[in-house]
Amino acid sequence: MTSEEQKQFVFKLCTTIARSIVAQIDDGKIPEDWNGIELRWLIAERANDACYGDIAGSFRLRRRRYNNILRINSL
Repeated sequence: MTSEEQKQFVFKLCTTIARSIVAQIDDGKIPEDWNGIELRWLIAERANDACYGDIAGSFRLRRRRYNNILRINSL
C-alpha cells in the first residue's frame, strides 16, 4: 500500500466505526449517562472487532512482526 492508500484505509475504517456508533446514539441505544470512559471502551471494542479476523490462524506471524515494529519504532 502506498502511504496515501494507508491514510485512506485508516480514515475509512475509523469513519465507519464512528458512523456506526453515532447511529446507535441517534437510535437511543447508547445510555445517556455514558461519558468518555464507556464511549472509549465501546470504540476500542469496535476497533478490535474490525481487526479480529486478521489475528487468527495464518496471521500470527504477521501479528508478531507487527508487534516488533511497534516496539522498534516506539509506536
